Amino acid sequence: MDLPYRRLFLDILNNESLFRSEKSRDSDSIQNKTGYSGSGSTIFNDYFYIKKNMNNNSVYKFISVPLSTDKFNIKMTEPLNWKLSSDTKVIEKFRCQKAEVEYGGRRWIAWFTEEISIPEGPYIFNNLPGLIIQISDKNKEYVFQLIKIKKYYHKELYTTKMGKEITQNEYEKIQIDYYNDPFAFVKSQNLKTVTDDGMGGTKKLDFREMTQVIRERIRENNNPIEINHNIEYKP
Repeated sequence: MDLPYRRLFLDILNNESLFRSEKSRDSDSIQNKTGYSGSGSTIFNDYFYIKKNMNNNSVYKFISVPLSTDKFNIKMTEPLNWKLSSDTKVIEKFRCQKAEVEYGGRRWIAWFTEEISIPEGPYIFNNLPGLIIQISDKNKEYVFQLIKIKKYYHKELYTTKMGKEITQNEYEKIQIDYYNDPFAFVKSQNLKTVTDDGMGGTKKLDFREMTQVIRERIRENNNPIEINHNIEYKP
């Protein structure tokens, strides 16, 4: 199965890191300048936003509820018990060493380099003796690979609001509530909603029709990184 390619950024500054999509990064920059941010995806699994503090080893996953202004965060506490291997290979001109870990119900294989002595990596992965150049789960349903290293010239990371801290159980309830009624927030705010009519104009959004479209997309993309917290959505 061909995996969709997405540009994701790992920005590191003053012992903090931020892992996010290119769209989120641009949105954060716009929000910092104007106070407004762009809209996100209509499904949770499209959203990658992790903030790590290397001083206290804290890891937070930021959550933006689609089609609303609600924001939350979860403190990620599942330990990463890395097992280092003697296997080595060269990736992107860096001499890398292999390491493995169990996380989120998956077995992950990582390749890190001590040539860049930053104990960081994509998503929640960190605390190896160098930068993680590549990491994938055993079935390669998720593959993160370094493409380019650039100097970060900004004086801050421009982070989105963390929102309220919640538990994993609360997060799962939020996802189920959203699946049951994706437009609950829109309806509660009595917001005007229109869509393209196919002839260069607009028409009133059919909530029932679009709800079915979003539900189908959620079911088709129901493969979270933390597969041990997968939700069984009913048609």
